[in-house]
Amino acid sequence: DVALQVPRAHGQALLRRALELVRGRPFSGVNSTYYGWAEAIVEDINDKVVNSSSLLANWYLEAGDGPGALWVASRGLEVAREREELWRHRFRALALLGDHSGLEDAVERLEALLVDHGWAMEEETAETIRMVQATRR
Repeated sequence: DVALQVPRAHGQALLRRALELVRGRPFSGVNSTYYGWAEAIVEDINDKVVNSSSLLANWYLEAGDGPGALWVASRGLEVAREREELWRHRFRALALLGDHSGLEDAVERLEALLVDHGWAMEEETAETIRMVQATRR
């Protein structure tokens, strides 16, 4: 929230510093019986990381900073690999960088995740894939 109340450059710096602290999902690798009480807190943390990652990735993409957007999307995906908005940022960043093989690999990884969980791809994600794959032509 503070990142939106200050000049963009300062907000970007604040979000980047916060995301540098992210080390995967909170309590990952710990038996859930020991932290079941914290599930709502974990979901709140995850949402904040995803929202911060999405905002910062958008800012980087608007500025044409492919490496920055890719880093941010990757950080967010460490916490919530199921959140397609982060995959869309990753796809856009890879397209911006001209990394077509990385883009195809990322699309395949998302598709495998969706199949593994029996989830349908969001239409916005399918449209993003069509858009970024068109940059190859």
